[in-house]
Amino acid sequence: MCGESRTHGVERGKTWRSLQRVTYRYKDVTANDEAEFRDLLQDPTVAHIYVANDLDATFIVERSVTITGLDKNGGKFTIKKLIIANPDHDVNIINLDITDLETGAFM
Repeated sequence: MCGESRTHGVERGKTWRSLQRVTYRYKDVTANDEAEFRDLLQDPTVAHIYVANDLDATFIVERSVTITGLDKNGGKFTIKKLIIANPDHDVNIINLDITDLETGAFM
């Protein structure tokens, strides 16, 4: 595509940057402690959270998200308590031990 401008294919009156803003990207991130995990649960741009430590606290999940425990030497990482506020949300838990899991309406 030599000689073409980077706006090739962009409608007249539109900019390349405006097309880029239309694309909504989700992030995959790692939580190393309770505060990071709590913040990531609240961030709607995070679709997949990786857990890299045992989390000795209670957390409320209020949206659809995938939570995966990274490999721990000799077993799985543990989350003390996880409350899934809305059972209609898809919460996928992979490679984690959840000591206490609650599902249901939480106010």
